[in-house]
Amino acid sequence: MRSMKAFNILYRSYFEKVFRSTYLVIHDETIAYDATQDAFLEAFINLHKLKDIDKLEPWISAVAANKARNMAKRNARMILSEDTEQLGDIEDSGDPLKLLINKERKEEILKILNKLDLKYREAIMLKYYYRLTDDEIGQLLKLPVGTVKTRLHRSREYLKEMLIIKKIWGEGNG
Repeated sequence: MRSMKAFNILYRSYFEKVFRSTYLVIHDETIAYDATQDAFLEAFINLHKLKDIDKLEPWISAVAANKARNMAKRNARMILSEDTEQLGDIEDSGDPLKLLINKERKEEILKILNKLDLKYREAIMLKYYYRLTDDEIGQLLKLPVGTVKTRLHRSREYLKEMLIIKKIWGEGNG
């Protein structure tokens, strides 16, 4: 009975953010929900293996992302959600024009990130959504730190290149 109560507390505390981050990676609500459910069960069973309790939420998210990736491999192509609210709060400066520009910029970046392979999106999510270090990402994904750094570098280079191309084309055609 005590275990069920502990599981419910864990689940209620972290489900929403883990689900949203998983959905951001694969853009399939059903797969994200199933993967998140499975991740919580696995995390609860293996909770004793977690060395730093402060990393519980990103750890569950990494488990969910891995499960979602495996589930999605059997399904259709995966893309990031275009729901920009999932990326976090837009800085509220009180200036409606700045809010609009920030929202448009996030939407533009999400569209470009949609074109990245899942392994690159996953690294980006863990780095910038959960603010993990490269070492922590490597531990969660069971990858060497060099591989994590390479994935992040390639993702940033791709993003930068696509934003430059969009700016050139956008100004030329606008």
